[in-house]
Amino acid sequence: MQVTLDIPEARYREFEERAARQHRPVADVVLSEALRSETDEEFRQRMKDRYPLIKSDRPGSMKIPEDGFNDIMFAADDELA
Repeated sequence: MQVTLDIPEARYREFEERAARQHRPVADVVLSEALRSETDEEFRQRMKDRYPLIKSDRPGSMKIPEDGFNDIMFAADDELA
């Protein structure tokens, strides 16, 4: 089966360079990249350093009311006014 892909030029150059280094056709490199899949564990490892975005000394200590987080945020603004 043939498929047509629109690959950004810079990315295609990377594929060409990799194919040349590995002495393989570009189509093989593109296909292997398309078939490569990340496991859940690999994803968790990659995301580990990104989240949480805001680190806490006491995670889980903030009690969020049933009506949501906005009440906490706006209450802080009201206290400053």
